[in-house]
Amino acid sequence: MKKIFAPLIHELPFFFIICILLFEGTIASRIYLTFSSFIQSFATVFIYSYSATMIVYFSKSKTIKFTFYLIAYVLCLIDLYLHIQFGTRISPNIILLLSETNSHESTEFIQTYLLSSRILIFIAVFLMCIGATYILEKRKRFFLLFRKSGILIILVLLFLTFGTYCTSMHYYRLFKCQDTMEVDVWMKKYEMRAMDNLSNLTYSLYDMFLMRKEQEKALFYALNDIDGTIINQDSINIIFVIGESHNKWHSSLYGYSLNTNPLLTEEFTKGRLFLFRDATAPYNLTSNVLRSLFNTNCLGMNEKWLNGVFFPAIFHHAGFEVDFWDNQYDPTSRNSFDFSLNSYIHNPTIESTVYSKSNKKSFNLDEKLLQDYFSIKSNKYSHNLIMFHLMGQHFAYYTRFPHGIGFDHFTSDSIIRKDKRLTNKMKQVIADYDNATRYNDYILFSIIEHYKDTNCAVIYLSDHGEDVFDYQNEIGRCLEKEVSVPVMHHQFNIPFFVWCSDIYQEKHKDIIDNLKTALPKPFSSDNICHLLFHLAGIKTKYYTPERDIIGPTYKCPIRLINDVIDYDRALKKKP
Repeated sequence: MKKIFAPLIHELPFFFIICILLFEGTIASRIYLTFSSFIQSFATVFIYSYSATMIVYFSKSKTIKFTFYLIAYVLCLIDLYLHIQFGTRISPNIILLLSETNSHESTEFIQTYLLSSRILIFIAVFLMCIGATYILEKRKRFFLLFRKSGILIILVLLFLTFGTYCTSMHYYRLFKCQDTMEVDVWMKKYEMRAMDNLSNLTYSLYDMFLMRKEQEKALFYALNDIDGTIINQDSINIIFVIGESHNKWHSSLYGYSLNTNPLLTEEFTKGRLFLFRDATAPYNLTSNVLRSLFNTNCLGMNEKWLNGVFFPAIFHHAGFEVDFWDNQYDPTSRNSFDFSLNSYIHNPTIESTVYSKSNKKSFNLDEKLLQDYFSIKSNKYSHNLIMFHLMGQHFAYYTRFPHGIGFDHFTSDSIIRKDKRLTNKMKQVIADYDNATRYNDYILFSIIEHYKDTNCAVIYLSDHGEDVFDYQNEIGRCLEKEVSVPVMHHQFNIPFFVWCSDIYQEKHKDIIDNLKTALPKPFSSDNICHLLFHLAGIKTKYYTPERDIIGPTYKCPIRLINDVIDYDRALKKKP
């Protein structure tokens, strides 16, 4: 027992300061902090600090003590600076950014930020902390008055035991992840981004390590051995729009009681919009969905996204101009899912090789994204693949539509349900979601309006769905591998339609007939590229007729959910 407490008694100032410096990151993540994550994070920091204190005490080495202080101080100050200056933390994106920064960019960064007046605050804080550390170390004898008590012994042993468990499970779960998709789930399910600075650094380095491995393999397949030719030489615009968190059952196109799709419903009535009835997403996480959405792999045939070809590259090779405007592209985001996705679809090699144009910033509203694209786009190219990735109905719903100009259409009074479990606050959240859905209707109609007088097909689907108090008192998405039928119904069922201009319908009557026939057929969004090849008139060896929902030989592959659930088989079972 003496050996357990001796480091704490004789090096208590060191232990206390290391705890504070490492725990700063957890406090900075207070928006994500729950009581459980707070306790687990503190227990992990306790183990880190105690281990360092024990090494310092038994080694009696001032060099080792200085090294521990240096690491803790550097991590704390960097994390704190990033949090205040950029609203982010140490993350895979930040590490990647540092690794790819050249000397010119470093000079600009120093001139812009490190020589700014704000840096004086950090210098002052740094000097105060150093001063406090020096004083505490000099008065270390004062802490020798510290005495053990029964309660203190129990608390220390409790934190040592619980901290050892939390730390070991933290790293066991992290290092068990074999790819960035698994890290995405680990981050959301276990960590909730409320990590101390050392754990956060470890996660960031490991996630970047996995990303580098995946990226090298994915890019090799994505941009090599590309083929593709244009069959029909008529000018054409293929518009591929990816929505976000769009619950199919909150769309009046699919029978929702509130009129959330007035504009698209009018297009449907006029016979220009072809609404598919049974489409699913393979995951309910954006990054997982989009990596397969953009590649030619088929998950139902056990084909990983890493081994697929990046389908926009096939369009580019065939002679299409490929433009991509992504309202979720944020190079400063520390979310693992943003990092792992953007490091692929916004990889510099892909950007320079495949895209003719792409956005360099995101916007608070999707309408501004469209305005940005339309303001710079010229129509000099005859064949265009234009891709939009919207913010859609992403949480928080209230921020996804403009206020005071007619889009505050629904209120809590609009939400009428038979069950009595919904409070007025919950009803208002649903109303906000429905308003965001109605705004999304306006966005999609704006795209249609812009291209209606051209030979054009617009393809829209959502990355995944969302629970909005639909069958339980929760919003968001389930992160378990095994999910129930109600979860699949709301989170994996997705809206999916193809809109065709009058000119396109006149030129491609056979395709229109095939569209009408295909509407009730089952479909999984990871096979969307084959439909796009068909609609665009592209011949490529990567086109598989059996995966093309409007092809005569279409046969829907197994629709896998989270890589483990056969969707159609699960539907036959009771929830």
